[in-house]
Amino acid sequence: MHLYYSPGACSMVPHIILEELGYKYEAVPVNLKDHTYAGGDFYKVNPKGYVPVIELDTKQILTENVAILQYLADQKPEAKLIPKDGMERIRHIETLAFITTELHKSFGPIFNEKTSEDDKNLYREHLKKRFGIIEKQLDGKAFLMGANYSLPDAYLFVMTRWAKGKKVDISGYPNLLKHFETIQARPATKKVIEQESAGSKK
Repeated sequence: MHLYYSPGACSMVPHIILEELGYKYEAVPVNLKDHTYAGGDFYKVNPKGYVPVIELDTKQILTENVAILQYLADQKPEAKLIPKDGMERIRHIETLAFITTELHKSFGPIFNEKTSEDDKNLYREHLKKRFGIIEKQLDGKAFLMGANYSLPDAYLFVMTRWAKGKKVDISGYPNLLKHFETIQARPATKKVIEQESAGSKK
């Protein structure tokens, strides 16, 4: 299995889950500025031109975090990173969908160098409100979906990491900040941050 990733990008989410689940895989860094990797033209791997991409041992290609995360977790159900079925699974997917559409996508204009600072501030305010919804969901919980670590926790961690780096004011959200520290302290998360930090310096 291969993970195509860019250091610090949203591909950090499946990178963390691969480590949490103990997969054997090769992490392949991608330069998103010119869409290349060690093997050449990244568009030949993913015509969409972005990460993450999982290449299975069967050579099938998976894209999009919500799909990739469920696939990885479903292959190792004993880890219980997502319920097998029923309304509990639907609630996990609902939360993943909220993170990918309301948090993840809203960072796009902030990362875009062409976006004016005034417009970036509007998106920061929008994100602050959306993180406020998560703050309430975390009330009284160790993890986003309850007492146990699951897929949405890894995704939320990366989004919170972006928020801290892109001046989104989350200082008034103690539950969110505690969650960030909890996930950051996990061995799998530490390992991925170390690996991706080393990769970004090459």
